[in-house]
Amino acid sequence: MKKVFGIMGILLMLSSMESIIAQTDSVIVIQGEETQVAERIYNEGITLYKSQKLDEAIQKFGDALNEDSEFALAYLNRASVYTDKGDYSSALLDFNAYIERKPDDAQAYYLRGNVYFALLKYNQASEDYTKAIQLNPKNDNAYYFRGVIKFEKELYQDAIADFSEAVRINPDYAYAFNDRASAKKMLDDIDGAIADYTQAIKANPKHAFFYNNRGSAKRKKGDHKEAIADYAMAIDLNSDYIIAYNNRGYTYFELGEYTNAIDDFSKAINLNSEYAYAYNNRGNAKYKIKDYHGAIADFDKAIELDPNMAYTYMHRGNTKEMIRDTKGALADWEKAASMGVEAAAAYAKRGKEDNF
Repeated sequence: MKKVFGIMGILLMLSSMESIIAQTDSVIVIQGEETQVAERIYNEGITLYKSQKLDEAIQKFGDALNEDSEFALAYLNRASVYTDKGDYSSALLDFNAYIERKPDDAQAYYLRGNVYFALLKYNQASEDYTKAIQLNPKNDNAYYFRGVIKFEKELYQDAIADFSEAVRINPDYAYAFNDRASAKKMLDDIDGAIADYTQAIKANPKHAFFYNNRGSAKRKKGDHKEAIADYAMAIDLNSDYIIAYNNRGYTYFELGEYTNAIDDFSKAINLNSEYAYAYNNRGNAKYKIKDYHGAIADFDKAIELDPNMAYTYMHRGNTKEMIRDTKGALADWEKAASMGVEAAAAYAKRGKEDNF
């Protein structure tokens, strides 16, 4: 009976916001001897904000607003502090109050868009990024994050257009190159993806993430040795990079270098003992070297960690057949078939015909 073995990996990663923080140009200190009481309190809030005394800063901005409820900058900076604290509901209230008073401030729309982005409210975020771009067409970050949203919606050509604008404005925007590459990869423009990942690496050569992604594009192209070199560079930069170990193991598996694959999957498991994919993958590699009992143990663990891994049931069934556990094999194939794996359904049918 012909076997179909799949091996699971995480080969594509999209950049996301590393942090959502207030932009420095929203921190404005009002100077002068004739400042009003509200402005003096506001300035105290700015000092506290710069010192990362966030709760105290919030209190001062609130005190300033108690003196003058139309003090727009106090709303803006208190919103920024709330954003830093992860209190997005309060941040939105203050951004709304600021924008009501200053409807032509492009940066405010961008910052509010970041809060919506963090809340996964992508439609509202996209609207704010678009408004920010209309008011300031040079806002590379607004183009970038709007592109990320389009990527998440699988609008890859539209995402590429926004990432392209971001890198046109900022030729060193590493994340925009990386994410444009990922969009191109989704459209099977592998050469274009590799070129953009390379640009991302040039802009930020110390970021392991970019090497991992370029390695996956090279693997998809069939350049396995170059892919392994990129995964190795990612691991050199970040020795705890679990996904890079898994992906390099995946590539070794495809090359038939099963011992190396097992070593890398084991490293991924040592770093995260609950990484179900790595157990599945190591089980497949062990099957290839005829360590059937070891493979079954790995498939057992993968299923324990994630009972929804349909192909793992099929893999375990295939392996049980090799040790003459025919009833166990049939049960696993039927389980995989019930989860939609057509190959497993064929195995189960054949097994029944052969009087398993």
